[in-house]
Amino acid sequence: MSISAIKCLPSALLIYSVCISQNIFAKDYYDPSLLRIGDDSHGVMSNEDLSIFESLDTPPGHYQIELYINKNKVEYRNVYLYSRVDQAQNKHLLPCLSLQDLKNYGIRLPKVQLIQLANSNQCVDLSEHDFIRSDLDMNSNTLSLKIPQSYIDTEKLLQFEQQYWDQGIPAVLVDYSFSQFNSRRNHQSYNSYFTNIRGGINYGAWRLNNYSNWIRNESGQSQWNNINTTLSRNIQSIKGELSLGNVYTASTLFDGIKINGVKLQSDRQMQPISSASYAPGINGIADAESIITIKQNDQVIYKKAVAAGPFYITDYYPMSSGGNLFVDIESMDGIKKQLIVPFSSMSILERKGNFNYHFASGQYQSNDQNDDEYIHQADLFYGATDYVTLSTGVQASIKYKAFSLGTGLNLGSMGATSLNVIHSESTTREQKFRGNAFKLNYNKVFTPTNTNVTLVGYKHFDDTYMSFTEAMAYDELNNKDRKLKNEFTAALTQTLPNQWGSLNLSSTIYQYSQNRNTRSFNLGYSLSRNQFNYGVYYRYFDGESVNDLRSSGKYDLSFNISFPLSFKSRPIYSSYNLSRSSEGGSYTPQWFSWRTFTSIMGYLSGL
Repeated sequence: MSISAIKCLPSALLIYSVCISQNIFAKDYYDPSLLRIGDDSHGVMSNEDLSIFESLDTPPGHYQIELYINKNKVEYRNVYLYSRVDQAQNKHLLPCLSLQDLKNYGIRLPKVQLIQLANSNQCVDLSEHDFIRSDLDMNSNTLSLKIPQSYIDTEKLLQFEQQYWDQGIPAVLVDYSFSQFNSRRNHQSYNSYFTNIRGGINYGAWRLNNYSNWIRNESGQSQWNNINTTLSRNIQSIKGELSLGNVYTASTLFDGIKINGVKLQSDRQMQPISSASYAPGINGIADAESIITIKQNDQVIYKKAVAAGPFYITDYYPMSSGGNLFVDIESMDGIKKQLIVPFSSMSILERKGNFNYHFASGQYQSNDQNDDEYIHQADLFYGATDYVTLSTGVQASIKYKAFSLGTGLNLGSMGATSLNVIHSESTTREQKFRGNAFKLNYNKVFTPTNTNVTLVGYKHFDDTYMSFTEAMAYDELNNKDRKLKNEFTAALTQTLPNQWGSLNLSSTIYQYSQNRNTRSFNLGYSLSRNQFNYGVYYRYFDGESVNDLRSSGKYDLSFNISFPLSFKSRPIYSSYNLSRSSEGGSYTPQWFSWRTFTSIMGYLSGL
């Protein structure tokens, strides 16, 4: 062997040893005997069995853990952690969650496999589900579960979260406002005053509220009005509100009626976001952990990270009552997919599976102080699918009975519509009446032209149909010439670009018996800029009203402007109005008026 070869041998061996060392590993090992105190012969102290630490940083046992589901904190609780060997023969700590735990959290698994531990605990094997991930961080004592959206029952999860609700603190509340108006007409100055007072007492779950006002008119006459007094409380178990006193019945299916009695209805504030307002559920499949983005009218209204697997999203709010929803699904590897969900809405629509109710019972409060009729009403609404809502209702008293059946439909890009049929039976001093009413409403938003709302309504009433208020007043009026047969309504609101205000257009046609018709037309434009408010309004009325069958051919044209005279915390406002009107073809002179007014508002609370 040459001398040069011998000189190169150490270098070659060094390089070879380095290469070999990259493929040779030894397990981390700590000799437990180093922790022994004393020696066994004298029996001073020997170490515990620490072999578990050879494969795990934390031993199995009970730990206080913060639990998160899809990045939302659920609770801080005691969780038993057990060790398990995976397919690569590596030990891991896993949380022991029972089937009842998952039910409490609203997690519904398509299949369930239980693991029986040595300590008699039964745990759900989450590793059997491809899209479920469990991340345990003992440094922060957190357990994060990533569950596909479609596996989560948000209603059940809400019930679990209700245990943290409270009724608030005892309090006495006063909300008040005072306004003074000064106007000048025909070289004369006039003053008037108006005060609003809303008082309340909160104690436990109960709320006592009163609404009153005080008015002093320009002639110096004063009047105190007790508008209503109610005692109410929330009922958590049924997500409803109970009210006693002066209340109004629901007006979705029947005409609203003021009663002195009791009302029980759904409280939307106690419902989850997924059912507080209408929107269709959005479902799909995420191939990997993804970001879901929902857009409406080119505006982002929702963004959320979801785990891999099927998802069903309901916790979003549309920004308007119409306009398709564009759903972008972007996975962590950059792959993008898009869904288009057609959307149109109206007040009667409910989310899929959502149930709303309204019950009321009490004495009818009419202008006739001698009327002591008691009325009972019930309304039910159910979201049968993402696009269909069913409704039914009943009104009943000694003299009157009515039954309603209807539906609401989300037609997607074609708009939204509702249909309601009512059958009534009423008894007067003269005879009995049986009749039907048919109500149809249609709503559509045209996004290209930024036309916010278009509403069309049609109502048909048989000659023998009566609403509750008509039946109660029939004995007094007894005028068949004033029986309403058909009603047509149309309304449109157009928001102008560049914040140039809004344009409103509406028209109503009433057709009465004996070929008597009433037509009204309203056109308005309003603009608000830098605390200056402008408005131009035109109203035309032609035909015969219920109160005056001889009136016809009236119009009103007005222009007004209001602005602050000071920009302090309690500014003084000035308002100017210019109008012209006609009655029955005769014109009144053009007139001009102005006024100033200021308000003092406050809020007091305490106990």
